[in-house]
Amino acid sequence: MIRKIGTMVVLGVLIVGVAFTSGCVETAPTLIEAPKTSLTIVLDEVNDQGVFFSIALSVQNPNPFSITLKDLRLVLHDDTGAELGSMYMEGGDVPSQEAREFDGKAQVGFGVLNAERAITSLSGVVGAAGIEKELDIETSATIKIPSMSRLFASPQIKSEVTLKIGVPTATADIKITITNPNDLSFGIGDTSITMYDKYGAEISSGIIPGKTIPAKGTAILEGTITIPYDKLTNPVKTKVETSVGLSGVEETIPISTTITTSVELGLL
Repeated sequence: MIRKIGTMVVLGVLIVGVAFTSGCVETAPTLIEAPKTSLTIVLDEVNDQGVFFSIALSVQNPNPFSITLKDLRLVLHDDTGAELGSMYMEGGDVPSQEAREFDGKAQVGFGVLNAERAITSLSGVVGAAGIEKELDIETSATIKIPSMSRLFASPQIKSEVTLKIGVPTATADIKITITNPNDLSFGIGDTSITMYDKYGAEISSGIIPGKTIPAKGTAILEGTITIPYDKLTNPVKTKVETSVGLSGVEETIPISTTITTSVELGLL
């Protein structure tokens, strides 16, 4: 379950040729007017294979002859300049005084989700009238990277507590069921179990190791904690806290639940 998030920015003009005057490049005997471009980038999908972006480059050719674009490479980097990923688009011809859109889809690793934003730069080769020139477009587009909680639906969690009364200690068997509504797998972190008496004082705690929950699947965690009999009250509350996340991504999605259990005291 993912919300599409994107941005559009006009990148300016592509400079073609070897010398230019007043925005035009002179090649004997033809003047090549630089095309106008705009770029759209959309965070399209996140699944077990990675993060996918859909990209579209619109090129307007004002010249009375065709131009050709090829070897188009879009690089994503963070505010420090560290590269987050890259993608390629197949170019082609842009007819005279017409517009054409070049589409592509790119796959990058989950690490891109650590950035608050991704800044893009575009390079490639343009050809016209027998000239080919490698381009570096300095104007950049910025993609805001949404938080995990905006990208994904929170998994559902429920717990069951079975008390076994004993002296001097009682035990509580804990069963936790987590359901993942998303289209990718998550890792479940270590799950903390904390039990409280009816006054809110902590009477026991423990940890259940995490595991992987598959896409559109369910994971069950089970464990047991002990409680001193003399700390039991009727009722007790058990709080279950954990989080789910992706490998290499710092942010996680916290999930928790609390269950109240009646205790039959004085039966021993």
